Amino acid sequence: MRTILVPTDFSECSADAVKYAIHFAEKTGRKLLFFHSTFLLIPTRSSNVAYLNAVKSDKEAKLKTLSGFIEKIYRSLNIKRDEKNTKFLVKRGHSVIESINEIIDEQFIDLIIIGTHGATGFRKVFVGSNTANVIEQSYCPVLAIPHKYKFVGIKTIAYASSDLDNLNKELKKIIPVAQKLEASLEIFHITAGVESLVKKDEKYNSEIFMKSLSRHFKFYNMSLYVIDGGKSILSQAIENFVKHNKPDILVMLTQKRGFFEKIFNTSQTKEISYKLSVPLMAIK
Repeated sequence: MRTILVPTDFSECSADAVKYAIHFAEKTGRKLLFFHSTFLLIPTRSSNVAYLNAVKSDKEAKLKTLSGFIEKIYRSLNIKRDEKNTKFLVKRGHSVIESINEIIDEQFIDLIIIGTHGATGFRKVFVGSNTANVIEQSYCPVLAIPHKYKFVGIKTIAYASSDLDNLNKELKKIIPVAQKLEASLEIFHITAGVESLVKKDEKYNSEIFMKSLSRHFKFYNMSLYVIDGGKSILSQAIENFVKHNKPDILVMLTQKRGFFEKIFNTSQTKEISYKLSVPLMAIK
């Protein structure tokens, strides 16, 4: 059984991610590893024994806080914690990202579920935040949960494709996610200067194109939208699709470092707030 890593700093936002992770694990039959990163500043003149004792005391205190934090959330959900399939881990280190990547290798982690720490929009989620660092530097997929988002099941996944010419290759990573979650898949590609559903180019005719892909992957519960974003910047067009279609998860590929900054860190985004209304799964 694979394991989901759930980092927490005991904040309200991370509590939202914990709640989502508990429901997600029940749906997918996975183990949960709740993790807290700690770093204790100790005077350099301290003896080795004093140093080790301080580290031990700090770790024990944080582990007690972590277990109490998680148990309280389970009680609030009226769910009994499965002690066999849930674990607590406190790890000391200078870098949260380094600690997370070490845990991924050691604990066979295949998904990270993390809160967005109060982000009120796309730009704040992706630029200059711990969530952005985890998304870009972790070794496995990351599912970012918006503040106050409640798990309502997973029936539909939306995938934002950046290149229809490479869609076949991209779907090799996306379709297994939809299959595991038993969800339908809505693929959308945003461009400018084309009709909402391209019909002039047979290759991108929604019906013909999807029949071909469905046969290839033997997965038939998916649809394609090619959308004219007009003068909207990409982040706004993505948000418009999410608001209109109301998927349960938005999936994006992050193949290059700085990918999200290129999309969202523009002068226009300084004037507009784009609310992240659904969980975002980032896959490399």
